[in-house]
Amino acid sequence: MAFKFKTIQDMMGAFYGQHGGEVASAILKADAPVLSSTTGVYNRVYGAQAWSLLNNSAKTIGVLPKVPLNTTGFRILTARGTALGSAAGMSETAALPETTKPTIAEVDLSIKTFATTFDTSLVKELLDKGGDDTWDFSQVREEMALEHTKHINKMLHGDVDTLASDNFESIDRVCSSKGEVDNLSLDAGDADIYGLDRDSVTTYDAYVDDNSGTDIALTTGALRLAVDTIEENSGHRPNVIITGFDTARDIDALFETQTRYAMERVTVGINGIQTAAGNDVGMRVKEFDGIPIIRDSDVTKDTKSRIYFLNTEFIEFAVKLPTSYFESNDYFALNKLGREGMYVTIGELRCRNFPAQGKIRDLL
Repeated sequence: MAFKFKTIQDMMGAFYGQHGGEVASAILKADAPVLSSTTGVYNRVYGAQAWSLLNNSAKTIGVLPKVPLNTTGFRILTARGTALGSAAGMSETAALPETTKPTIAEVDLSIKTFATTFDTSLVKELLDKGGDDTWDFSQVREEMALEHTKHINKMLHGDVDTLASDNFESIDRVCSSKGEVDNLSLDAGDADIYGLDRDSVTTYDAYVDDNSGTDIALTTGALRLAVDTIEENSGHRPNVIITGFDTARDIDALFETQTRYAMERVTVGINGIQTAAGNDVGMRVKEFDGIPIIRDSDVTKDTKSRIYFLNTEFIEFAVKLPTSYFESNDYFALNKLGREGMYVTIGELRCRNFPAQGKIRDLL
């Protein structure tokens, strides 16, 4: 039977060798000497460092929980077998009622691969060793890890009208609806995600507050309506708000004279955003109505940045390969005198409950 990771910690232990054991040895063979026949060296340490950058950042990628991607699809309930309020009681000797069944949709989740490659020449490495003031390979490697992380975060903020294609899906595309398609006159298929049709049905709607593409000022009523409607539609309250620095400042201005607008201490990691258990850990962020606000410069803008209301119980970054680092200085394999490195992350943004997510867009 094929092995499946139950937790992201199991996956990290296997790929980064943190826990060893049978799982790790099944995925990665034990380290071996570098021989003349070795075409490359897999360095787990740098991969783990890059993975840490993804998880311990107060950015969207850090806020999202990380879970193993064991299957390439899932099912969602789109309608109950019997509408609420329509069921009737039975008389004492009545026949059993007709059986019912819920409506279930199959969701196809593609696996995406993102790689960042870089290289230096042998001459450059020799200059490094000779004492010249140069940017050595270890510095390049560290900078490219940051760039790899930044690119992933940027993908997560692609606009709804930009198909993900080979990129990771975006928050803006998750937080879309048939109403947005109609009001913004989006092209057919623009808002479709995971093979689900959003052009003709409202079945897969998230909450969207738009002004048909004409930007308007943010109001306190719009913020409260978004939170209340998402909770009413899904039965789940958003647990994080993500927006840009400009709109976060506007929210601050709306509530600057009210004590309701306060500071919240939160932590981010592989489990996404969490309220800190104590006062000695975590970072201080603003909150609205008890929901922490994360500021991210990559958030999609109209005139000003959009606002996303997420429930991270149902939206996550599903991981097939945690960020890993590969390196080779085999001149014959590379067909050049140099060293080449690569960071690679495999997975996809996954949402299992669209009504529990939402956004406000078209802000001035």
